Amino acid sequence: MGANATTSVPTYTAGQVLEAADLNITNSGAPVFADSTARDAAFGGAGEKTLAEGQLCYLEDSNVVQYYDGSTWATVGPASAGSFVYLTQGTFSSVASVSMAAGTFTTTYKNYKVILRVTSTSAAQSLGLRVNVSGTPQTGATYNGGWVTTNTSGTVAGIGSGGATSATPAYLHSVIGATLDLTVFNPTDSSTNTSWSGTGRGATSGNVICGFAGGDFQNVTENNDGLTFVVSGTFGGTYYVYGIKDS
Repeated sequence: MGANATTSVPTYTAGQVLEAADLNITNSGAPVFADSTARDAAFGGAGEKTLAEGQLCYLEDSNVVQYYDGSTWATVGPASAGSFVYLTQGTFSSVASVSMAAGTFTTTYKNYKVILRVTSTSAAQSLGLRVNVSGTPQTGATYNGGWVTTNTSGTVAGIGSGGATSATPAYLHSVIGATLDLTVFNPTDSSTNTSWSGTGRGATSGNVICGFAGGDFQNVTENNDGLTFVVSGTFGGTYYVYGIKDS
């Protein structure tokens, strides 16, 4: 850890005598943590500050400044150059759908990288994807696109849809779940359609492990501020969101 790194964010009581070591946490202007695990462990314990909206921190492993918005940590910006800027993530378990918070996509970035890791699923089932408006998934018959899969036997299959109520970028394997790596284009530009393309690993409808690639778009011009993933049963996992810098 660096010279300014800390492992807790203390709270002091009236009349307490403060030693120099107690005040050294303020050397950097904001608490400095080795990584997000150390950051999360530093709040809410005995003698530690309760995490609240507006708290700042710096992470050494990713070189970013973050703030807590009342529900999650968001990134202010990187300390070094890079194409992808980490914004947020969400972990979920045994749900039928998971939606990104309203305002996840903003005009700060034109395009976004979204990574989904499905670690549990109640059955082999299709994974649906919808775009959000003000945090609400859009369920109209406006999704169009296609995906190609290649399974472990070398069999190639194509899945296409037009005018569907959700895109279907993957099929979840009952044991291994799925991974999905998407690039989302122009979601907050209300003058054009939101589209996305990507690759991943999942299964065919017969629960045979496969890889897949493809893309979709929503045939509506609107400001989309996030995505929703949905299944017919339940599933669990984590999604990660990154802004893509233009320069």
